[in-house]
Amino acid sequence: MAMFEAGAATVDISPDDEWFRARREKMAHGSLDGYRTDSFTEGVAEPIWVRTLVTRQGDKLMVLITADLVSVQPWLTARVREELGHKWGLERAQIAVTCSHTHSAPPYGENEPYGKWIAERMVASVQAAVANLEPARIGATHGFCNNLSYYERIPITRENVTQIGADPKHIGGVKHSRDYIEARAAGGPVDPQVGVVRIDRTDGTPKVILVHFTAHPAIEIEPPYVSPDYVGFAMKRIQREVPGVVPLFCQGASGAININNIFGTLEHAKHHGEALAGEVLRVLDTIETTDTVEVTCVSKLSYLEFSPVPSQEIIDEELAICRAYIEDLEEHPDNVWVGYGRYTINLPTGFPPDARRRMVEVRMEQLENLRSKSGHLFPPLPVELQVFRWNDIALIFNPFELFVQLGLEVKRRSPYRYTFPVCYSSDCVGYVGPASEIARGGYHFAYFKPGRYVPSNAERIVKEMIALVKGL
Repeated sequence: MAMFEAGAATVDISPDDEWFRARREKMAHGSLDGYRTDSFTEGVAEPIWVRTLVTRQGDKLMVLITADLVSVQPWLTARVREELGHKWGLERAQIAVTCSHTHSAPPYGENEPYGKWIAERMVASVQAAVANLEPARIGATHGFCNNLSYYERIPITRENVTQIGADPKHIGGVKHSRDYIEARAAGGPVDPQVGVVRIDRTDGTPKVILVHFTAHPAIEIEPPYVSPDYVGFAMKRIQREVPGVVPLFCQGASGAININNIFGTLEHAKHHGEALAGEVLRVLDTIETTDTVEVTCVSKLSYLEFSPVPSQEIIDEELAICRAYIEDLEEHPDNVWVGYGRYTINLPTGFPPDARRRMVEVRMEQLENLRSKSGHLFPPLPVELQVFRWNDIALIFNPFELFVQLGLEVKRRSPYRYTFPVCYSSDCVGYVGPASEIARGGYHFAYFKPGRYVPSNAERIVKEMIALVKGL
């Protein structure tokens, strides 16, 4: 068996002062690309990074690029793959691009200098990682953080409607809770597992530590400053306490999983990030590494199906709900509750009234655009599933905001001991949840991309992921 090698690199992708000046000017003229009017206008609180791992065994080169971004846009994946294909003849299955999904990363676009620069920095990080390839050993383990995350969806019933601050008209819907104590008491599912992959140099010193955890980096959402949220603080502590290591983070099936203290502070992000890092460091020395490594990578195209566009009557009903909220907001600026029954959405109390108004207006724009397309069926949306495997370690890259129930099912059914679904990879196509949750409605399924997904997508996607790993 050919020698196993690994290389790694870290590059800064924080925007510069010129970017912030341009953004402040843009916002001053009323041009919004989010919900808040002051988001990302004050500078960098903590740097954001691209962290890259390259492994090689014989002629099998595999590239994993991770970034402190809210999403990986498909053009970015395509551009990076094209550049790396030209340089080293790599195929798409050999290149995975993913992100932490931090909600305090700046926006970027294909035709903007900052977006182009991010693509260049990703390619540069791969070049740097290839340059320090050296013989290596690999192993993995699991840790657990039982008190850092929670399931944010609470079904609204006659029994709990008053307790959770809802109204009887919301019964049958779902509360999107931002209170980790309230939500944890409701008993929803979580994935407390901390996946830890360690890659050592031949002298036994750690070269790379890959961390997999399942929780939205949303302690800060569109804040005035840029930050990698709890993920960045976790990586920072690991790098500080393990000299010479490059840490990477891969996000799990966190579609309805929040970290504690959403709409909190930078101090909350630091506290939770360092707690996660503490668990990684606790189990790190229990990992047994080996230089006998079997590697495989594979990619396949799948698809998401859409439901037909709702009838005009349903669209008009949803529009009326939105208009009623906006009208009420003038008199009751603290109101966060929109709609009734399965149309219930509770907007974040951490957003000011103008940001909540914008959230509802975005939904109204989508509904208005679809009003003339009642009954139309959009064609299936192509999506990519991808797997990297090293021995009994399998990373399953996917572009979904996958609900935790589905991620747990993938882990349970995989033949590999260390199986980690890595979401927000190659693209970001929105929430994919179980049929039972879609039936309850709520924020996660209220928007259109360009339609609403059929409930059967979830079961099929899980089957395809399992078939992909079983076929390795």
